[in-house]
Amino acid sequence: MAQEFAEQFQIRAPIYVDPQRHLYQALGLSASKAKMLNPKVLWAGFKASQKGFRQTKLQGDPWQLGGVLLLKPSGEIPYLYRSKFAGDHPEVDAVLQAVQG
Repeated sequence: MAQEFAEQFQIRAPIYVDPQRHLYQALGLSASKAKMLNPKVLWAGFKASQKGFRQTKLQGDPWQLGGVLLLKPSGEIPYLYRSKFAGDHPEVDAVLQAVQG
C-alpha cells in the first residue's frame, strides 16, 4: 500500500507504516464511523473532485481519520492536527508556519 502511494505521488522520502495503528492511537487520531459519515465529508469530497482528486480502491481501515504531525529529530512535536472528519485538513499556512517556526 505504501509503495503504491509513493509511486502515485512521486514521493522519494522514506515512508513508514503502522499497520496496527499504534501511533494513531497514541496521538489520539480517531477511527469512527460516525465521524466518517459527517455531512461535511460530502462537501470535502466534492471540493477534492473539483481539484482533480479521485477516490480509488479502499485500503486499510476505512474509518481511520488522519492528521498532520511534525516531528523534530529531538522528538519534539511542534505541530499536531487531528482531522475531525474525512477531508478535514489543516490550513497549509499553519503547517508551513510550524515548519519554519
